[in-house]
Amino acid sequence: MKTIVLAIGCMWITFAPTLAAPAPQAVERLPAEDRPIEGGFEDLFVVGKETGEEHEMLFGLVDVTFGPDGELYVLEERNHRILVYGPDGAFRRSFGREGQGPGEFLLPMTLAITAAGEVAVWDFQNRGYAVFSRDGDYVRNVRWEDWQSGPPRDSLHAWPGGGVVYLPQILHEDADAPEDIDRGAILHEPLGATGAPVELHAVHHPRRRSRDLGGVLLLDSGPAFAPRARWGVLSEGRLAVADGVEYRVRLVEPESGRVALLERPIPARPTSEVEREQHRERTREAHSNPAGAFVAGGSGGSGSDMSRSERVRRIVDAIEFADVIPVIRDLRIDAEDRLWIQRYGATYFDDGPIDIVSAAGEYLGTLPPMRMPDAFGPQGMAAWMENGRDVEVERVIVRRLPEALR
Repeated sequence: MKTIVLAIGCMWITFAPTLAAPAPQAVERLPAEDRPIEGGFEDLFVVGKETGEEHEMLFGLVDVTFGPDGELYVLEERNHRILVYGPDGAFRRSFGREGQGPGEFLLPMTLAITAAGEVAVWDFQNRGYAVFSRDGDYVRNVRWEDWQSGPPRDSLHAWPGGGVVYLPQILHEDADAPEDIDRGAILHEPLGATGAPVELHAVHHPRRRSRDLGGVLLLDSGPAFAPRARWGVLSEGRLAVADGVEYRVRLVEPESGRVALLERPIPARPTSEVEREQHRERTREAHSNPAGAFVAGGSGGSGSDMSRSERVRRIVDAIEFADVIPVIRDLRIDAEDRLWIQRYGATYFDDGPIDIVSAAGEYLGTLPPMRMPDAFGPQGMAAWMENGRDVEVERVIVRRLPEALR
């Protein structure tokens, strides 16, 4: 396939030529009624303690992944390192350290183990990838000058043909065409000495926008509750994508453009005033906290004289809401190439049930409302991170899937 390379500022991105969108290859209509998956998860081990050995205390946990042999790789943003544990939870090794040199981190945000068996870590502040062998030996750095287009936290996936794929969060520019503001693209980074990211598939994923609220500069991505792209990578190279309000998952072959659809007759529901007020209250708490994420000043220059309460009021008053709650909350792919499609719960903020669907489109059943696993490994292993400001002890919990899914 021929490609076109465009220069945008200091950013070079390789785009596949735009073709007319083909008709879907097939539509698989999943049943309307849930079929519960019986059995519970088996606890295997926990990583992370309040006190203990150096490798037992986690600080700034941001991502986890499994190796093909069941080893667990844990990435710490604040400790600037990767910790590796065996399938039994025994500590094996660590690598990486703080710095700007080869194999060093300043702000590591996400990692993946590539098809070549290398560990790739995206470092936001070093503007590139640090690549290691699975044993922890430094291999190379891959620089990427456009810091805005890198992967967000906990978002990097291995690409079956080599390298990694991700969906960047990009800041909306005033010169952007209106049709581009709600558009994102899943990109393939080959991680070689030459080459540039290649666009695999365009998705609905609103860009961040900058708004001046009369002296308060706010970054957001459009209305609260609006759909964002949820996606994963199947082992044969197809992408699974959900980016609308309905229950619809596209299975996309990036090279050919062929698309198959998975659908369930579950309608989106209107947003409620309870949900809108919950969101307002969460926003008040986040921006009222001195460690919160509000931006102090705006272009008007009056931000420095404004009280914190007034800034928070302006931010809350400026919140816009979508009319409906999307059906699909999250989407991931497990080690057996099954799609885990999570729906929203009783409210936008609640975990919902998770449908399990094979790569061929066969509905296998539904798990009860629960947190989606952060990573899947072989032999039915799955990992959940417990991190963030509200967690006293950061840790990773590893469990085995119910017997029906092993």
